[in-house]
Order: sequence, then structure tokens, then C-alpha cells
Amino acid sequence: MNLAEFPHWNQYMINAFYQYSKDRCVLPKLDKQQQQIVLYGPINSVYEVNQKYQFINTLIQEKTNLSSR
Repeated sequence: MNLAEFPHWNQYMINAFYQYSKDRCVLPKLDKQQQQIVLYGPINSVYEVNQKYQFINTLIQEKTNLSSR
């Protein structure tokens, strides 16, 4: 499964996401050619990590929208 980059993520959030992935036996690797994160691991865990990524991105976008107002 591929993820976009980490827009507007700070280093703490990136580290926490990687730890979350590691705890679920999922390895996020950067595909430098396509500039995407590729998740490797058990399919159920990959879906769980992807959902967490989407949730965090949604929260960040809402926070960014509130800050710009």
C-alpha cells in the first residue's frame, strides 16, 4: 500500500507514526522515485496503519484550516 508524503507533519508525529507501524509489524519504506511511503507487512496491519495515517492527516488538515482563519 502506498501513502503520500507527510505534509505538515512535525518530527514528533513522524516518529510516533513509525513507532505505531513498528508495533504492528509494518515496515514503512520511502520509494524515492515516486516520492511515496510504501507499507510492507501483514495485510490487516497494513490497513490499520493506513487508517491511522489517514486519520492523522485529516486532523492535521483541520488544524491547518483552523489556524489559517
